[in-house]
Amino acid sequence: LPTTDDTLHDLSVELRLLMGVMWKVSQQATDRWLADANIDITRLQLAVLRVLSSEGAHTLSDISRKLGLDPSTLVPTIDALERKGFVKRRRDPQDRRRVPVMLTENGTALIDSVPFTIAGDPLVEGLRRLGPQAAEELNQLLCRLVHIMPDTGEALEAIRKHVVQIN
Repeated sequence: LPTTDDTLHDLSVELRLLMGVMWKVSQQATDRWLADANIDITRLQLAVLRVLSSEGAHTLSDISRKLGLDPSTLVPTIDALERKGFVKRRRDPQDRRRVPVMLTENGTALIDSVPFTIAGDPLVEGLRRLGPQAAEELNQLLCRLVHIMPDTGEALEAIRKHVVQIN
C-alpha cells in the first residue's frame, strides 16, 4: 500500500482513538473492580501506591514526574492517601527540604491485594479472542513502533523495568 503523509496522519488519528478506547474501557473495568471489592481509592491513588510499592519512597515531585502529572494535581491525592493511612510523609534527615512519601503497612497490604491485571479485564479478554499468535504479533508491532518513535527511550525503559517487576 502506498503511504502518503495524509494516510499516515489518518492512521495516527485512528490509532490514538483506538488506544483511547482501550484505555477507557480498561480503566472503567478497574473502577468497577475497586468498587465491587469495596476498596475506597481512585485510580490515581492506586497509581501512586503502585509507584511507591515498586520503587520505594519518593518525593511528590518524583511521583508527579513518573506519572506525567503536575505536582499540584498530586497534593490532594497524597493528602487523601495519608488520611486513609496508606502513605506517610517524613522529612529527610539529610535534607530537611525533602519530604519523601512512603507506603505504610496498610498501604503495602492494600497494594498487595489489588492485582495488576484484574479478573475480567477487557484487554485480556480481547487478546484472548485475537488468539495467541495475533496477540503476540500485535505486541511485537506496538513494541517496535514505540521503539522507533522519537523521545520514547526513557519511557520505554521505565515500562520495561515495571514489566519485569510484575512478572
